[in-house]
Amino acid sequence: MASAEVASFSSPSSIAMSNAPPKRLRGLFVPPPPDKCTRCGNRVYQVEKVGPVNEVIFHKQCFKCCQCEQHLTLKTYFTNQDDFSDKKIYCNKHCPKVNTPDMD
Repeated sequence: MASAEVASFSSPSSIAMSNAPPKRLRGLFVPPPPDKCTRCGNRVYQVEKVGPVNEVIFHKQCFKCCQCEQHLTLKTYFTNQDDFSDKKIYCNKHCPKVNTPDMD
């Protein structure tokens, strides 16, 4: 009876092959594309990342005013409040002013 039970087991190599994932699943486990800096276009690693600001990211050294290139922080930057498609960042001096309607 013991020889009948041993004969019903599969060989170790056939067990290993059956546990391998199908080849078509390999495409599902592709890492996400690397983050790119909006200003310089190079890859941004986690330790040098600032943002997302207006849905874009920057290197720490690229996070500066688009007019005067003053370095900014998350506490000192401004964005264009009139045009939300404008992804540039500004210092306080160069920030576009909000157009307010006249109250006459």
